[in-house]
Amino acid sequence: MRTVYAQYEDNYKLFTFQDYLEAGKPVVVPTNCTLDSEGRLVMGAGLAKLVADRFPDLPSLWAEKPLGEILFTQPEGRVLIRFATKYHYKDRADLGLIGRSARKLRGVIDQLGFAFQPSLFPIYIPQVGCGLGGLDWAEQVYPLLDKIFGDDPRYVCDAP
Repeated sequence: MRTVYAQYEDNYKLFTFQDYLEAGKPVVVPTNCTLDSEGRLVMGAGLAKLVADRFPDLPSLWAEKPLGEILFTQPEGRVLIRFATKYHYKDRADLGLIGRSARKLRGVIDQLGFAFQPSLFPIYIPQVGCGLGGLDWAEQVYPLLDKIFGDDPRYVCDAP
């Protein structure tokens, strides 16, 4: 799994989730597994809120499929990947759930291949579970994701 930097006039800029989203690149969107009273996926904070604000139909669309499963959607030509990091939005992120989500993502990509769609890669994985989820990227989450994705160039993430 590569880290994401781009060279601009002899300087390096760290790409962000927002950069990937704006460029139409595929991004993992960390979510919980909680539905609100209207049956929509709760996406009220962090990166999930940023995406839900941009694509207001997404919480309803993502609630239609089993929670905790990997789900690809393409609003406005962007590839967004639902990626569960916690069971309830009030909980801390769950490292076991992050591991299961990562293995499911890897399995879907390996199974489907996507060789016919090279524009799908690389998939950007932000620091899932580390903002509002309370986990440590360098000590907990990155090592887990690195074990799952290794040096596979189809995935990129922030440096630890």
